[in-house]
Amino acid sequence: MFLQNVLYINLNMIEQQRVRRFEVLTDLYQKIGYNRKAAFCQRLAAWRHVAVSNTNPDWGQSYRLMLESFPGHKLVLELQQVLESNIGWPVLQIDLLQQLMGTARRLGQSALATRHMTFLLQTMWQHLNAHDQKEMALQLQNLSSQCEGAPVPLVLENGTIIPPANLTDLPLCSQLLVKDLPSHMKPLKIVVAKADSGPFLFTPIQFCSGELISAKTTWKK
Repeated sequence: MFLQNVLYINLNMIEQQRVRRFEVLTDLYQKIGYNRKAAFCQRLAAWRHVAVSNTNPDWGQSYRLMLESFPGHKLVLELQQVLESNIGWPVLQIDLLQQLMGTARRLGQSALATRHMTFLLQTMWQHLNAHDQKEMALQLQNLSSQCEGAPVPLVLENGTIIPPANLTDLPLCSQLLVKDLPSHMKPLKIVVAKADSGPFLFTPIQFCSGELISAKTTWKK
């Protein structure tokens, strides 16, 4: 209760002091085993690093703090472990992964942002509504067009390894509805007028036949 009340104390401090206050609260919450509270304070510290009022925003430190808050959100970097455990709070996890992706973009790390967005879609797809699924899929398309993707680990400057995140849980087509083609794409039957070759007469008599001429000559004799 005492630590909770510290958050509401409004003191005249510079941004670095505000960040330090949240970092100390994070450490104290971790020591008493309140990991979710610790993660919350870590994210507050991350936000203060890039706040509008901060004249020297540090996106690198903001990214580091958000990544370190994974345990408090019941997340790990190994994608398969998240799928198998299926624990935590999806709303908080989605929000954290979105902010992590956005921070990676601000750092100019397109490959890292693509990795986090792929991780989000693979692990949180079932918790997203249809609108969010479409929007995040479009974001992944834009991010992947800015870098060459590869299923290899990404190593950060501090030595942290971001494992590969492959999309193996792909959407399946459950219903197919055949729609009529637009008018400009519909096939047209081409009718060709029959050519007029004139009157056609058939006769089995061959007047120029050599056999007929020979028969007539014999008869005359």
